[in-house]
Amino acid sequence: MVLTNDYTHRNSKQLSFLAKSHLVKEEVVYLTLSPSFGFVFYLGSENNHHFVWELLNTNATYIWSLARNIFSRAQALNEVNLVISQIHQCGRNEYKVAYKEQGRQLNFAFHTIDHHLDKTDATAVFESWVTELRAIII
Repeated sequence: MVLTNDYTHRNSKQLSFLAKSHLVKEEVVYLTLSPSFGFVFYLGSENNHHFVWELLNTNATYIWSLARNIFSRAQALNEVNLVISQIHQCGRNEYKVAYKEQGRQLNFAFHTIDHHLDKTDATAVFESWVTELRAIII
């Protein structure tokens, strides 16, 4: 990913990792322009479609997991697009609160991973982020 080659963005390591993990043959990387420039990566697993939204220079990763036995990949992507549209309208924090209130009623799981970067140990923060991501997308 050329955009992050020099690691000058606060979440460049996360973006680089996701770009390498993205199942390119199965899905293209989608771009979002609002609320911030970002990327939607597809990371499938045996039981789920996982869509990972990483916004440039932000401090969180957003992950939607949709069961393969309920959604085709195209249906899952459509569902995630609808959710991202909702987030554009109401905001990320408001969406997180709404999901907590009604998440059990939805046909998908939503997770966030914070990657607050401090100047002390960016490598440890990244390794913690990778561990959390892998636990979600198994």
